[in-house]
Amino acid sequence: MPLFRGSQGGSPTLRNIRSVVDEAKNLEMQGEREKARLLYRRVLRYATEEFIPEKDKKAVAEILINIGNSLASLEDYDKAIDSFEMAKREDPTNPKSWLSIGRLLLSRNLQISYAESNLEEAKKIDPNNPDVWKILGEIYEQEGKTEEAKKAYMNALNIKQDDPEVNERFYALSSDKESLLRYLEFLKKGNDKEKLLEVYLKLISMGETSFLGEAKAAFPDNPRIATIEAKMMIDNNNFQEAEEILNGVLKNNPENVEANTLLDYIKIFAQRPIEELPPEMRIPQLVRNGRVKEAIELAKNSGLTNEDIFYIALSGKDYDEALKIVSDFPNFKVYEAIVNLERNPEEAEKELNKYVSINQKDALAWMVKSIIADWKNNEMGAKNFLNMALRINPNVARIELINKYKNFKDREWLKELKK
Repeated sequence: MPLFRGSQGGSPTLRNIRSVVDEAKNLEMQGEREKARLLYRRVLRYATEEFIPEKDKKAVAEILINIGNSLASLEDYDKAIDSFEMAKREDPTNPKSWLSIGRLLLSRNLQISYAESNLEEAKKIDPNNPDVWKILGEIYEQEGKTEEAKKAYMNALNIKQDDPEVNERFYALSSDKESLLRYLEFLKKGNDKEKLLEVYLKLISMGETSFLGEAKAAFPDNPRIATIEAKMMIDNNNFQEAEEILNGVLKNNPENVEANTLLDYIKIFAQRPIEELPPEMRIPQLVRNGRVKEAIELAKNSGLTNEDIFYIALSGKDYDEALKIVSDFPNFKVYEAIVNLERNPEEAEKELNKYVSINQKDALAWMVKSIIADWKNNEMGAKNFLNMALRINPNVARIELINKYKNFKDREWLKELKK
C-alpha cells in the first residue's frame, strides 16, 4: 500500500519514498523530532519490503544516505547505520554510504575496525574525496598509527588545501620543518593569530631564525618574540642592541620575567672588564669598540687561523691589515677581491674574472663571483656560481660570505648553508 499519494516523478515506489521523506523533513524543521524519526523509520521498512526497480536504485540509495544522516542527527544511531547499509546494497558504487558508516562509527567510538574497512572501500571508489582521507586519518590516529594518519591527512590536504580541521590535525602530528612550513602558509591566510604565533615560535626554536623578521612584522609588540630576538643578540655578543630591545619590552610590562632575567645577565657581563671575557666574546666586543688591532692580536694568541683573522680585520674595516694577513696565500687575489667588495666592487669583479679564467677550480673565487652576481641582481648567475663553488668545496661558504648576499631569493638555501 502506498505511503503517500500525489507526488510526481519516477516510479510509484520512488515517488512514495520521496513524499514521506519530504514530510519527515518538514516535521523535523518544525521541531517534531520524534514524529520525524518514526516517519524516517517507516520509510526504511517500506524500502526493505518493497521491490526497488533497477532504474531507481541509485536514487533510492541517495535518499537512504540522507535518511541515515537525519536519523544520526536525531540520535537514532542504530537505524542510521541500517539506512547506510541499505544504501550500500542498493548502490555499492556510491562512496557516501561507506563514508557515512565510517564517520558515524568513529564518532561513536564503535567498531573502529569496521569503520576502517568501510573507509577503505570508499577510498577505492573515490580516491579524490578529501573527506575519505580525513576520516581515515582520524581512524588511524585512534588506532595509534601516527605515520599512516599523517599520510592520510596529507592526501586530504593535497586535494583540499584549506580545510582547517585537517590542517590542525596534521600539525598536531608533525614536528618536522616541512610540515610546519606548510601549516604556516595555511595560517597566514586565516585569522588564527594565536596559532600563527605558536608556529613562528616553534620554527624559531628549531633554529629557523630567518622567520624572526616575519614574526616581528606579524606581531610587532609581542614580548616573546622580542625576548627571543634579544637572546639571539646576546648569543652574538650584541649586548647593547639586546638591552634596547629588552628595555622596550619592560616599558610595556615591567614584570616580564624573561626580559628581566636577560637584562640581569647582560649587566653581569657589562660589569666585567673586557679583558675577563672569553676570547670568543672578547674579540667581537673589541671590534665593535674600534679596537681592531687588539682583536687581531687576541685572535692570533688564541690559535685562530689566518683566514679567521682575515675576516676579523675585514669586519673591523682594517683593510690593509686584512690584506697583509693573507698576502702569502696562493689565492691572494680572491681575498683581495673580497676586500674590494667593500671598496670597489667593479674593480673586484674585473680582477676576479682574470683570476678565474686561469684558476677555474678555486671554490672561493666562484663564491665571490656568486656574491657579485647577486649584488647585480643576476639571480641565475648567483645560483650557478654558488653551485659551482659548492661542487668544488662543500665547505667554502663561510658565514661572513653568506651574510654578504643582498638579493638572493632562496633564503632557505642560504640558511641551510649557515648551518
